[in-house]
Amino acid sequence: MIKQTKKKKVNVAGIIFFVLQVLASVAMVVLLMQISILPTKYLIVIGAILAVLCIISLIMQISAHGKVVGLIYALVISIVLVTGSAYLWKTNRALTNVSSASENSTITSRMSILVLADSGMEGLQDLAGQAIGIQSTLDQAKTKQSLSELQIHFESELPTTSYNSYITAATGLYSGEVQAIIFNEAFRGLVEETYPNFSTETKALQEFTYKEIIKTPEKESDNNVSHREDVKVAQEPFIVYLSGNDGYGEVDIDGGRSDVNILAVVNPETKEILLVTTPRDAYIELPWGSHDKLTHASIWGLDTSVEVLEDLYGFAIDYYARINFSGFEAIVDAMGGVNVYSAEDFTGYNGTYFQEGYNYVDGSSALEFVRERHSLSGGDLARGQNQMRMIQAIIDKITSPAILTSYMPLMDSLSSAVATNMPKDKISELVKMQMEDNAEWHITSYEVDGEADWRVCYSSGDERSVVDLYDDSVEEAISKIQAVIDGKHLTD
Repeated sequence: MIKQTKKKKVNVAGIIFFVLQVLASVAMVVLLMQISILPTKYLIVIGAILAVLCIISLIMQISAHGKVVGLIYALVISIVLVTGSAYLWKTNRALTNVSSASENSTITSRMSILVLADSGMEGLQDLAGQAIGIQSTLDQAKTKQSLSELQIHFESELPTTSYNSYITAATGLYSGEVQAIIFNEAFRGLVEETYPNFSTETKALQEFTYKEIIKTPEKESDNNVSHREDVKVAQEPFIVYLSGNDGYGEVDIDGGRSDVNILAVVNPETKEILLVTTPRDAYIELPWGSHDKLTHASIWGLDTSVEVLEDLYGFAIDYYARINFSGFEAIVDAMGGVNVYSAEDFTGYNGTYFQEGYNYVDGSSALEFVRERHSLSGGDLARGQNQMRMIQAIIDKITSPAILTSYMPLMDSLSSAVATNMPKDKISELVKMQMEDNAEWHITSYEVDGEADWRVCYSSGDERSVVDLYDDSVEEAISKIQAVIDGKHLTD
């Protein structure tokens, strides 16, 4: 009698989960290489560990007694790897989106045809024979282009009245001198300083959008500021301009006022960071020779603010990072709130009470904390100090274990909330450096001081409350910046 041998059953489920584990391992390694935040030695170790785990899984699948255990093992390892890969993918996407600014910038200008909200006008046809207010000092080219596009809707030429600022144009609209104005939306915040209800008391009949791709030109060195083409951020000192835009929605670098103006001077060798804040109302000279508040400079684009600050301090600004109001709120909320220190008791503009000492804040109250100035004893200068305290609070939260529970929503918020021209590979270099040495950073801050005054501002065409910076305070900031660049440690 011939004995029949039993065929071994193929462990189909186990093989499937083993293949899934291998694919998840490969995906994780590929993502780690794309992000490039780990030192090579760590990549090799992780690759070796993943390979060993796959070998163990394979042995279990072909073992007669370890099939069930092997299936569970492969499933658990795969879930861990897929979860880890999701974190890495989110990180990679956030880094790509944040560092999306390049040498070629797309400048978007939005020109609106505004009328009073209660004017009864509903469409462009209602403008026939009505007087149109136009800007004769600023934005002449875009105003002319908008007027031409508006004119094609009418057989006869529209009568126009010229104004030397958008504020005087708004005044003409309110007084009935004109029935509509051609308005650059970048100046909306500026007009609301004079007319707080401007956005609700006017409406747009039409909006013209103009996009222009501008290649950033090589900077001239007539101000003794020398720019480097390739900054080795893991070895060389560099300066980042941190700009807080007063807008909501998607962050951009095309315009709007910069309510936060901080230079972060970073020395990666000495692990020293200096935060220098310049008052938003600082009275500065614009690149074309006119004078205005620092906060208004970015109405003409973030590059204008960068150039102004370079001229003021005499140092090249290597990179910028910009965030707006809604982006800031989203980041703080994504982190689960932060604990920020206040030097005094005060009440914010929305009624939130902040006590002297540490205060827990969510996104909304955090924005109130960094924007309030009227109830602070030091006014605009004290607000600048609070802004730097908030930066410190955010850094403390990001570098704490608590950030792990909110990592994914934080990556989501960063993707749309921050815009920077620091390339992705430079950001990766900094992360990689920190992971290699895990060193502690020493952070100090300095607030440039000045005296309140009233001066004519170019953007508004009238006198505004400004801050005349003290020369010795500016010199002190320059001295501290140079010290950090030279590798010296600053005292708190």
